Amino acid sequence: MKQITAHDIYGNQYEVLANRLEFRFSVYGLLLKENKILLIKEFGKLGFPGGGVHLDEKLEEALKREIFEETGYRIESKKLLTVDDSYFKLPGSGKFVHSIFLFYKCEILSGQLTDKFFTNGEKKTSQKANWYELDKINESEFNPDYLEILRTIIHDQN
Repeated sequence: MKQITAHDIYGNQYEVLANRLEFRFSVYGLLLKENKILLIKEFGKLGFPGGGVHLDEKLEEALKREIFEETGYRIESKKLLTVDDSYFKLPGSGKFVHSIFLFYKCEILSGQLTDKFFTNGEKKTSQKANWYELDKINESEFNPDYLEILRTIIHDQN
């Protein structure tokens, strides 16, 4: 059986047999305004609002649900920007996944920034989303799985 090197949100590495992996599709929204980007801190690391797709959801439905839960904003998906993947150990669960990430450029339609729609799990692991200036984001505070897309956004804004 093939061995895979997976990592966690803190950069620790794990050797895992491929048959221990599960697929996890997830969608993330990139919301920009005036050289700022909306980010959420989960498990102590910054990342884009979004998360896992449920089996009974279309991608667009999951994106809208996740962003509303994590930010309070109703959004419209404008464009699929990129797709990426990672072998990842889910925080707190011990499960290893082959994560497929879909990143969408989004526009806010309505709502107010809040954490009152967090799920019970998010209430324990996440902080209220906030707007961050693109040129002041410390990469060491960022989820390593999303660093390349962040760098691309920063590059494209300059």
